[in-house]
Amino acid sequence: MKFSARLVFVYDSRIPALLGGRCRELTFYKTWHHNTLPVSLYTVPGARDVNAPRFISCKGDVMPHRMGQAMSADMEQCINNCVDCHRICEETAAYCTQMGGKHAEPMHLRLLRDCAQICITSADFMLRESDLHLQVCGVCAQVCERCAESCAQFGDDAQMRECAEICRRCAASCRQMAGMAMPM
Repeated sequence: MKFSARLVFVYDSRIPALLGGRCRELTFYKTWHHNTLPVSLYTVPGARDVNAPRFISCKGDVMPHRMGQAMSADMEQCINNCVDCHRICEETAAYCTQMGGKHAEPMHLRLLRDCAQICITSADFMLRESDLHLQVCGVCAQVCERCAESCAQFGDDAQMRECAEICRRCAASCRQMAGMAMPM
């Protein structure tokens, strides 16, 4: 049986327990900044929904240190905010697809997925110490703000409020990282 789905990056080793133990685990190794860490891919056997996510969990320190030089606290916080935002946007996209109606409008879903993608890309650029991480963080801040505005339109929906809140937090830290002025 073929299982085709999106990936959800979750830095939490409790995934098997959260999925009720009904998952398959495939462990492989990924190198982040000269550190090789075990990474597990979890899938739920028998899942037929092509939109059902696969979960990835990193077992180990996802904030590697650079040859004797510690990463700044602001950058670590920004990376954490980006990873959190990636997670909530992927969860919210799946939630919106299930809800249907206005939740599942193509522009809204595309924005959620764009936000998830730019957040994980931004975190990746910072982890690699890319010279372009400031520019990527600037774009990430803009996308997160748009996503927050889109989610905030749903008012009393708890999932959408949480997504908007996390997107705003990520936008603020990425804006700070990029050295951009906060909007008035």
